[in-house]
Amino acid sequence: MHSVLMSFGPDALTRDGNPFPALLVDSVSDRFEIKLFSWKLALVGQYDVLHLHWPEHLIAGRSRLRATRNHVLTLLLLLRLKALRKPVVMTAHNVEPHSELSRLSRFLVRFCRSVVTEWVVMNRSDARPGRNCTVIKHGMYPTANAPSGDLSEPPDDYLLFFGTLQRYKGIPELVRAYENVESDCRLLIAGKPHEPGIADEINAAVSHLPNVEFRPSQIGEEALHRLIRGARAVVLPYRRLTNSGALILALSLRTPVIAPETLSTLELREDFGSRSLLLYKGTINRQILGEMVGSIVMSKDIESDFPSDREWSFIGAQYMSVYDNAIRATGAAVHTQKEK
Repeated sequence: MHSVLMSFGPDALTRDGNPFPALLVDSVSDRFEIKLFSWKLALVGQYDVLHLHWPEHLIAGRSRLRATRNHVLTLLLLLRLKALRKPVVMTAHNVEPHSELSRLSRFLVRFCRSVVTEWVVMNRSDARPGRNCTVIKHGMYPTANAPSGDLSEPPDDYLLFFGTLQRYKGIPELVRAYENVESDCRLLIAGKPHEPGIADEINAAVSHLPNVEFRPSQIGEEALHRLIRGARAVVLPYRRLTNSGALILALSLRTPVIAPETLSTLELREDFGSRSLLLYKGTINRQILGEMVGSIVMSKDIESDFPSDREWSFIGAQYMSVYDNAIRATGAAVHTQKEK
């Protein structure tokens, strides 16, 4: 059985984190031994394929010393991959990193991309000519254990923004648009701050608005599902939007989403329909938000059938095929373990 080293560690599989890593690992474990990232394993351990996700996360560090260490380790890893001609698969979750990077970090991200054997993108519009590229859509999130019934908090009709708090997500624009909308619908902003000072900025923007509630903290899975299911709509006014786990989670819970029109969200609307995904052009403002809130179909039965190519069994088969292609491309013979 061949092994795949994921570029995320065990912490990525926690219940209250992004569900994508755990779902991916489960979907490909039938034919591949999955190893979770550590620098020791990456630099001196044995694995057949490296699967890169968010390479900027490998490079980043919470302190200057930690960032410097990660820069050196990343460079050593990339040199090892090139020297040994190791197959590398990269899932392009974002066209570009969301956070600002130093010149050295940008160089290392480019270096990461240069060693990729097989690319995976989640939308047709993200495919690039000249690359070995496979389109594998973002899978739906399982919601069988999500709570249903009455929502205990908050009690009123509300719009919801949730997810890590980052400046590219357009939260100030949402607050300004909401401030001028004539509606009884409240606005709830909930999520863990990801950038210094952003919680203070949002607090200052909403402090004079009695119908806006701000919860700057990590939300557990059950509580988050409850909030999403109880919302009239989830609003994600991102300034840049390629792929969004928050958007997929809201659609998985059959809650309408208001989001900007991009090539990727247009593709999503083809799958989920215009009643589930309401798209606007430009920057969100009072007129756009007011019109969209007024047009929302208040039914959790909208577009209830999810596309089969977003099921994780289908996605796992696609990823395993990509791993096979990457191994073949580097000259190694694909070995399939015989059943005993």
